[in-house]
Amino acid sequence: MRFLAALLLAWLAAGCTAMTDRADAYDPWEGMNRKTFAFNDAIDRAVLKPVAQGYQKVTPGFVREGVNNFFGNLEDVGTGLNNPQWYWPRYIDNDTLYWSIFGLDKVRQRANLLKAETVLDEASIDRYSFLRDAWWQRRRNQVYDGNPPREKEEEEEVLKK
Repeated sequence: MRFLAALLLAWLAAGCTAMTDRADAYDPWEGMNRKTFAFNDAIDRAVLKPVAQGYQKVTPGFVREGVNNFFGNLEDVGTGLNNPQWYWPRYIDNDTLYWSIFGLDKVRQRANLLKAETVLDEASIDRYSFLRDAWWQRRRNQVYDGNPPREKEEEEEVLKK
């Protein structure tokens, strides 16, 4: 029984491996990108993640939801007016206000990703490759407005059926 469980785990893990044959085709700067990713990941784990975890523990759920709604409204440019900064009182230093809101937004974004990070750590063997491939899939979907053409591998599988 343990052998079957180990075999199943190995089979599932094989599905999460990086696509090394395709990686060189669209990541010619992989060496530099991996170093940059490692640096950013170290900063994230040392600074942003602890702050986000503290924010999540200290801040009640309804306040976090209000903060999310606030930033969601700011991102909805289509219904907003030219520049929301025009509505802030003039006695508040705009730079201080901007950096405070920017910092709160980054902490909020990171706190919202804490659950996804657990899934990422469990699902990926190579964190960089996993995130890179996910980014490429998302970008490809955006380029084709949510309807990307099938890749050659997908077409071959469909033709085999």
